[in-house]
Amino acid sequence: MVQGCEQADLRLSKVFPATAVLNHQFRELPVDGDEVVLVAAETGGNTTVVIGRKDGQIYLGRTLNSSWNIYPDRVNVDLNRTLLYVKQQFGAPVDNMWLVGTGAGGHADAMEALVKVPIKLSPIPYSPFYWNEQALKLPFGDTNNLVSAELHEAPKRRVLKPPMKSPTPQLRLAASATSAPSTAVRENSRQKPRGTSTRGPGRPQPKTSASCMPGRATESRRSAA
Repeated sequence: MVQGCEQADLRLSKVFPATAVLNHQFRELPVDGDEVVLVAAETGGNTTVVIGRKDGQIYLGRTLNSSWNIYPDRVNVDLNRTLLYVKQQFGAPVDNMWLVGTGAGGHADAMEALVKVPIKLSPIPYSPFYWNEQALKLPFGDTNNLVSAELHEAPKRRVLKPPMKSPTPQLRLAASATSAPSTAVRENSRQKPRGTSTRGPGRPQPKTSASCMPGRATESRRSAA
């Protein structure tokens, strides 16, 4: 998701689980602060459930592996078991239920007949962009936000990072002067005349006189006489 946003010149700032969005909606429901409320939402073939109070107390959050649009009877049974569990474990009987998502209105009556709890539709209108719009209402610093502050600030750090400076004229000149002697040595070695010795000073040069060829040296001295 981060790479996709960067390719579109956007910055990813918030990623929230569905339970965090539903938790935030307790504040917008027309209920009293001490009422225990269940909010259930159809989330792409699953059902996300949160049970809590308007004052911020949360008892349970879970996801059912079924949807009222696909297996309504299974969802009704699972919701009824969830209500019983919260009542037994926390001593908090649910006072009312609120449904969110596609097809909620068509299944509310059958669900209410089984769970024996008043069921209403959420007062917040549902739309294809419902989850995006509701997530925008949550603050960036919410503990449920999956985008860390470090990841959120990464694009800013890349923009503010100073570019690497090019070498100054003095540094370039010094580098050229340093490399010049080795170049001169190589040039001198190429231009050295043939026959020049490469031996060190003080060492005798190899003899190439006529003494290596006795016969010819004798003839040379006679002719000279």
